Amino acid sequence: MKTHTFIYALIDPESREVHYIGKADDMKARLRNHLHKSALEIRCRRTSWIKGLLKQGKKPLMVMLEEVGQEHWKQRECYWIAFYRGIGAHLMNTAEGGSGGMKSEWITPEMRGNMRAAQLGKKRSEESRKKQGDAIRGRKRGEAFSLKMSLVNKGQVIAPHTRAAQLASAEKEYIVTAPDGTETTIKNLKQFCHERGLNYPIMNKIANGWFTQTHHKGWACRKPK
Repeated sequence: MKTHTFIYALIDPESREVHYIGKADDMKARLRNHLHKSALEIRCRRTSWIKGLLKQGKKPLMVMLEEVGQEHWKQRECYWIAFYRGIGAHLMNTAEGGSGGMKSEWITPEMRGNMRAAQLGKKRSEESRKKQGDAIRGRKRGEAFSLKMSLVNKGQVIAPHTRAAQLASAEKEYIVTAPDGTETTIKNLKQFCHERGLNYPIMNKIANGWFTQTHHKGWACRKPK
């Protein structure tokens, strides 16, 4: 029985960017498996990327990141996935590793700093926003989820800085256009939406130009210039 295994990375042969983190007892055999026809029939980002390389006559490079004991590979795979995501690598892993996800105690202050730095100033593309909106729109929350959220929020104390941000948001002015074309300057967009049965997150995104659509139920919204 093997006592050690390997954490590896699949790398683009030209850009040298890391795109996938995995675990293998035999790295050569694992790479062959990644390239095997049956494995490539699985539809995911990783296989799409590999098939794209193969069409160009190229293959991903496999690099060993760490040799670890069998009892520690899950933790270390999670570590390396979090590390590379933290420095901005576009990983194609569908999970956080370890066949079960990252435990909070495994995340070091350095990893948290890297992950935060990678997200600062990052803007999502319109295509990405639209895909998420299409996926979420019309989705209904299950009864179990609603009950769980209710229990989580009961008795929750709002931090002073959060309350201050909410109050500041309530004082912001917006110009809303009704379905009949009438324009009105308002404050507290959230309350305005609640009173008219409008979706506040959608209206807020429209007002800030974060959404591809410009109207919600016939209503439009923008910030004063």
